[in-house]
Amino acid sequence: MAKLDPELQMLLAKKKYYDEHPGLYEKLSPSQKLEDPVNIAFTYKGLLSEIKVPGFSPSAGAGNVAYATVSLQVLQALANYPAIISIERLRRKSIGLDTSTHEILADQVWSRSGDNFSGFSGEGVVVGIIDTGIDYKHHGFKNANGTTRILKIWDQTLKPGAGEKSPDSFNDATLGGAVNISYGVEFNPGQINAGIRHKDTNSHGTHVTGIAAGNGSQSGNCHLSYHFIGVAPKADIIAVRMMGLTTGDDFTQLPPGTKSVMTDAIKYIIHEAKKIPKPVVINMSLGTFTDEMNGQSAEAKEMDKILTDNPSGVALVLISGNDGASNFHAKADVPAAGVLPIKFTVQPGDTQTRNIVILYTGANVSIQLTSHLGAPSGLIPWIAPTDPFVHNPKPGANGVNGEVNVSHDTTNPTSRIAIEIVPPPGGVNVAGDWTIELKTTNGVATMVNALILYGTNNNRSSPKFLDHISQQLTLWQECTGNNVIAVGSYNDEGGALASSSGRGLTLDLRMKPEITAPGVGILSAASNDAASSEGGDYRGCCCDCCQDFYTTKSGTSMAAPHITGVVALMLQKNKTLGFNDIKGGLVGTARPAPGGAPPDDVAGWGAGKVSAKAAVDGIAAVAAPGIAGGGVGGGPDHFKAAPKTEMQNLQERFLNTYHGKRLKGLLRPFFLEIRTLINTNKKVATVWHRSKGSAWMNAAFRAASQPGQPVPQLIEGLSLRECAQRVAAILKKYSSPLLVAHLEECEEEIQRLKEGMNVYQLIALLEEPAFNPT
Repeated sequence: MAKLDPELQMLLAKKKYYDEHPGLYEKLSPSQKLEDPVNIAFTYKGLLSEIKVPGFSPSAGAGNVAYATVSLQVLQALANYPAIISIERLRRKSIGLDTSTHEILADQVWSRSGDNFSGFSGEGVVVGIIDTGIDYKHHGFKNANGTTRILKIWDQTLKPGAGEKSPDSFNDATLGGAVNISYGVEFNPGQINAGIRHKDTNSHGTHVTGIAAGNGSQSGNCHLSYHFIGVAPKADIIAVRMMGLTTGDDFTQLPPGTKSVMTDAIKYIIHEAKKIPKPVVINMSLGTFTDEMNGQSAEAKEMDKILTDNPSGVALVLISGNDGASNFHAKADVPAAGVLPIKFTVQPGDTQTRNIVILYTGANVSIQLTSHLGAPSGLIPWIAPTDPFVHNPKPGANGVNGEVNVSHDTTNPTSRIAIEIVPPPGGVNVAGDWTIELKTTNGVATMVNALILYGTNNNRSSPKFLDHISQQLTLWQECTGNNVIAVGSYNDEGGALASSSGRGLTLDLRMKPEITAPGVGILSAASNDAASSEGGDYRGCCCDCCQDFYTTKSGTSMAAPHITGVVALMLQKNKTLGFNDIKGGLVGTARPAPGGAPPDDVAGWGAGKVSAKAAVDGIAAVAAPGIAGGGVGGGPDHFKAAPKTEMQNLQERFLNTYHGKRLKGLLRPFFLEIRTLINTNKKVATVWHRSKGSAWMNAAFRAASQPGQPVPQLIEGLSLRECAQRVAAILKKYSSPLLVAHLEECEEEIQRLKEGMNVYQLIALLEEPAFNPT
């Protein structure tokens, strides 16, 4: 993994160039000059207090994650500092937009009589929603007596007025220590019942909350009350309007001393739940598309740490993203001899700086780029991998005073070519089709993955690839953490995976999303604040056919709150469930995805479709108090630092075995090559599918989530050993020489495979002396 993300890599490369050419920098217009300072998130080793860089004042997060606003000079010093592991820009998030309660069988675990719900309806559980806010006036979020079901609203975008205050900061070792959240405005139930100035002018947050926890008491859309009921209609609600999600939010100036506004919101909700105390599940239908689809981004690592340190009664649910059909990913092989062209299009009127990266293993790929202007004016000639940075090598290729910059980082196992397209000051990028050309410098065929970064599916000005398109590897970075639950989207009418749903696997070979839920054409609560800039109480509605109370939206944003609601039902039944218990329960009880799915869709289904009934039925009821309090102002019991989870211990045991290390050494460098062969080589694909490769992969993922459950002995008459032997044999015919050598080394392991083992039995076998040569 590169230490700097592509944008920061390019920024420092340009700083170095202009430091060497100060006269050129002085001639730049204000809009062309480098952004300085920048907000960053970073990971480190050792103690944060021991990182000594002049002008550097970080704010600690949970685990080895921290945040800071730094000058480019300090950023350069941090990039060279040995204790810094990775640095990324702290970016604004996007929301994931592109009859369902019955579809997931949630209405089979609770029942209703009048205003009363019985069974498992989320009662005694807090559902946290981090989004664009909530229309607190909507009756779906009120009790039968008209009082609010909302415990707290924290609006990060407001400044306190008369009679208002920001949330209190607190200290909780399980949430990273001191948590400074003295910004925004916090509203309690008394204030909410009396009326507050918080608004959800986007309606996304209101819609999401309605799916997860609306009680349906609001009539509308020609239906009486209790027609549009959410998954967990008796859950308590805490809503956070997160800074930067709604058009008009100022994200340029983060609150002083703050860290990530998203992880601040997570910590706030968990802290409030602990004070009650009640278990909590938090929904985040938001994220960013970057090349860090490996769980190693700062915020992903901080969420993992929060869950590890809060092992009971806390879960985080995120969307897999909505870029499955955005054409942001292209993958292909650069031939041993010849050139690989990859075309992409720049949209008319595009005023934004655009970033494209090309990832590959080795240090042997040169690049040539041609803008829509064509040769010679738009041709940027071949740049070798030995050139770390080339600044605007062809002035005019992106219009007068526009720029095209290329940076090449070969210092890591995965090399990265970064392309930056910068529009002229006050102007637009050259619209039309552009061409990337790639060739190898050593005559070795090389697989590449090209990604268009930081765009969104609902931004029509984002560039798109035109060929070699893959829907795989289209996850939003936040959902790729090890401990969080990532959710994909399908259409409950027909049962097909939504084309926009983000797909895995992750770069480090984990199944994401883990589960899918309905996310196409979902009718849920609407915010009146979005319909009128003045707000109000649904003016103009005179009957139950009023269309103002519910609206239809699509996307993984709508799928995730279904899972959030199901988790609330599970936590009502057993308040002590941990994140691995919850994830395993969802995965282990999922309904299978439709058969015959193409590889791109297999990568988006996870374990399959959620079944609320099976997930709740599959856990034992436990009468126990809510989650313990933690830190100052917490509940009666302080949380202690959590021990390693069972899954982490199993993973460590496996990787400490001789064959575990060998398997890791095979998969990590060659996974993308193997996947590309399956997707592009017809003979490899035929053997893979006839050997039931996808079915065995899904069985392995299920076993990893439920280590006590054995892998099937046979799938459609084929054993795992037979499948592995067939696939290895065909791969050896078409793989790179290095992969062939590794496959030959693994033939002994394939012969030793035993059918019907669970994870515990497999690891115990691999730990035997006979399997660990010295």
